[in-house]
Amino acid sequence: MRRTLAALVCRGALAIAPLAGAAMPAQQAIACGDAEGSGACTDSNSAAQESRWILQRAAIAVQADEMKALDQFTHGQGGFRTQDLYVFCMNGSDGRITAHPDSRLMGQDARTLHDPTGKAFAAEMLDVAKEHTIAEVSYLYPRPGSNSPVPKTAYVTRINNQVCGVGYYDDLLAQDSSNPAAASELTQLQERLDSAMPNELRPDWAAFLRALDEQRSAQKAALAKVRVGVQGAEAALAGEHSTSYQ
Repeated sequence: MRRTLAALVCRGALAIAPLAGAAMPAQQAIACGDAEGSGACTDSNSAAQESRWILQRAAIAVQADEMKALDQFTHGQGGFRTQDLYVFCMNGSDGRITAHPDSRLMGQDARTLHDPTGKAFAAEMLDVAKEHTIAEVSYLYPRPGSNSPVPKTAYVTRINNQVCGVGYYDDLLAQDSSNPAAASELTQLQERLDSAMPNELRPDWAAFLRALDEQRSAQKAALAKVRVGVQGAEAALAGEHSTSYQ
């Protein structure tokens, strides 16, 4: 496994996804860093919560005034855009993109879009999105302003004939608030490797990233359970301590 990883790293990184890496101007959104929002978007857990929260607000906006909402999503207005999170929508009938920060994607048939592994992620979104429910679709896609596809999870739902979603990035090179310098160095390394990755290795590298991401998610879930257990034990001990003085 280590030899395989070393060989892949030495020979390059992921394919550059067309159009997806175009820089999109970030707007200040009330979703992150505001008392009304659910988190600070400083890690993948917070970003996941924010994605669901923004999508819920987006669904309400589409119900109230569809044309106005789609325009706000496209231009990053109305609190529907953060640095990495944005709302996108597709027509539920023909898959045409009706809202997206990248204007070059507007009007395109989203069903033709594939990630570097060949996954038709938008077609899957159109298939699983249902009204009054939120579904998840995982795929590879670049962060805004980047050409490097990384693991991304999108929450999607259907509002009338619109299928809208908000996705967050949960990649190994995500910014780590505990060591931002190291995270930045890793990001720069991946950017350099992108241009050197042979086409024949890109599917293997994409699969490898997915496997690492799944492992990382499992580790985070295990740590979360440990924290809950520790908190429960501390609470129990605190209760016993207070009882002993009664």
